[in-house]
Amino acid sequence: MGPQRRLHGLPRPSACGGGPAIRAIGIVVTLAGLRAEDGGDVLQEISQHTDIKMRHVAELILD
Repeated sequence: MGPQRRLHGLPRPSACGGGPAIRAIGIVVTLAGLRAEDGGDVLQEISQHTDIKMRHVAELILD
């Protein structure tokens, strides 16, 4: 699969806003002490439960 391979639990960057989403996942992982795989799941859960696009959730975390 090469460098395009996805890590389990992490959304595809293009599907969630690219760089901002990846940075937001890093913040969630760092602050909550989670594994990287779980950080993507947290953003996805927030997005689904609030009916806010994942890209916008990431922007809110970064603001």
